[in-house]
Amino acid sequence: MLFSNTSMFGPIFLFATRSSLTCFYEQTFRWGLLCIVEAVRAKGAGFRSLAEDIDTTTPAGRRVFHVFASIAQFERDRISERTKEGLVAALKRGRVRDRPPALSADHRSEVTRMRDHEGRGIAELARLFEVSPNTIRRI
Repeated sequence: MLFSNTSMFGPIFLFATRSSLTCFYEQTFRWGLLCIVEAVRAKGAGFRSLAEDIDTTTPAGRRVFHVFASIAQFERDRISERTKEGLVAALKRGRVRDRPPALSADHRSEVTRMRDHEGRGIAELARLFEVSPNTIRRI
C-alpha cells in the first residue's frame, strides 16, 4: 500500500505496482475524485474506474470523466439552490427552521417559580415537566 488516508469523506487507499496505481474510495468521496485524477495525471499516469468503466488514459475517457464530473457538480449546485429556495418559501409562509420550544412561556415561568421559591431540584422539575435536565438548567 502506497498511501492510506481517512478524511471527512471516508477512507482513500492507493495501491501501487510496477505497472499500475489503484485507488479505492467510498462513493461518498466521488466528488473529490477529480482532484485525485488530476494528481495522478500530473505524475504521468492514467486513471481507470472499475465501477464506471472510465479510462482517463485516452482522450475520450478524459472527456467522459470530465463530463460526468461537471454533471455531478451541476446536480450538487441545483440541490443547494432548491434547498435555499425551499427555506425562503417556508419563511414567507411563516414557518421557522428552529425546533419548537420544549416548554411554553407559562411552563417556563412555572419552572422558575418552583425552582427559585419552592426550592425544587432540577431532576425533579425535569421529570415533572417531561423534559431533560439541561432544558431546566437553560431557563
